[in-house]
Amino acid sequence: IHKMAYSYDVRGENPRLNKIFGRKKEIPQELLYSFFAMGITLLGDSSLYVLLPIYAQEIGIPIGLVGILLSINRFIRLGTNQLVRNLYIKIGGKNLFLISIILSSITTFLYGLPVGFVVFMIARAVWGGCWSSMRFVNFVKIGEYSNDHTRGKLTGIFNSIVRLGSLAATLMGGVCAELIGYRNTYYLFALLTISICLPLVILSSRKYGSDKQEPEKDIEKIQENRDKDEKEYRDNTDKGVELWSVYSFAFLNDWITNGLLTTTIGYILMIRFGTSINMLGFSIGVALVTSILASLRWLFYILLPILFGTISDKYGRFILLFVFSIIQALSLIAIAYAKTFVVISLAVVLAFAAATGLANILDILAIGHQLAKKDKNILGYFMTYGDLGSAIGAAGGYSLAISFGYTNIYLASGILLLGMLGIAKKIRISNDKHGVQENESG
Repeated sequence: IHKMAYSYDVRGENPRLNKIFGRKKEIPQELLYSFFAMGITLLGDSSLYVLLPIYAQEIGIPIGLVGILLSINRFIRLGTNQLVRNLYIKIGGKNLFLISIILSSITTFLYGLPVGFVVFMIARAVWGGCWSSMRFVNFVKIGEYSNDHTRGKLTGIFNSIVRLGSLAATLMGGVCAELIGYRNTYYLFALLTISICLPLVILSSRKYGSDKQEPEKDIEKIQENRDKDEKEYRDNTDKGVELWSVYSFAFLNDWITNGLLTTTIGYILMIRFGTSINMLGFSIGVALVTSILASLRWLFYILLPILFGTISDKYGRFILLFVFSIIQALSLIAIAYAKTFVVISLAVVLAFAAATGLANILDILAIGHQLAKKDKNILGYFMTYGDLGSAIGAAGGYSLAISFGYTNIYLASGILLLGMLGIAKKIRISNDKHGVQENESG
């Protein structure tokens, strides 16, 4: 981790990397430490989705209540996303992040104890609040350490590192459970969380120039550049993608990705092809195919955000929002009507890739709106809209597909996404014309 945290001068510039790449590389080490700390806290949460259904009876959890325990953290975030904003103001980002790390370790430890359903559910609810807090703090940090030309890359790095934590937790959970047992796995994960994350939190609280004072003129220059970046954002990006559309896209994207696609793709394949699929003379089970397709979602979350974020820094947010929305909508429509396995699989892959890009762009836009409008409550609302989409999608996506037919639900979701994009595009054009008229009158 330390090797990845490059050393920068007060302007965020690494002279050695400038010679190699010919441009600034702004990856503040404080952010990397904070990102890795949040990723490590997922050891307990992400592994639980694999292990709890298998070991529920061993720790005294009725198997029928497993689904509630795995989803309660999402529903609790609908309230905690707003609460953490007030806590941030009262106790500060460093203390809020530190408390979340400690509570994450405690909840992970509780997962291994035979505490019963009620205590387990409370632990899951507390974890939901910890996730809200850590995500909020990191979003605010990204806003503070970036400008409109670097925010995309930093947001992409954040998303990639955190999802890498989910993947590591899933893999380690299965291996450790086989080697040392379910309970010992969570005792180990709790120990790793507290012992690794606490030093990272301390390192992440350091500021530029902590080892020597910054000259007063450099501080003034930094503030001058930051004010200029914020003005550029208000004049350009804020008009391009209105805040209400960021909230709406966040809801739709999470509803589609975490709800509809994730819960129904196996059902669609079974309806179309039965329990197995014949390819090149081989018979492949639908369950295996579904697992492979679903796992691509996590792979994309790790590999693509940095690329998409960097591209958005160069070419703008709206163009990528437009492209990803079109790809996702067309992929949903293709899934609704395709009859061949190859076409459905390709459409699912494109849908997951587009959803990954869209999620990253929306994070960037939400951080930018918060920074430009000086209102941290924007991030709370943004996270709540996304969590609401995930919660409703996970709870109702499968049921709606069965009740109304998956073809109708996928078609409606695709059309809704295109409609949302059309409204956002119309408003952008209107704002652009209004801006031209203002300039001409000036």
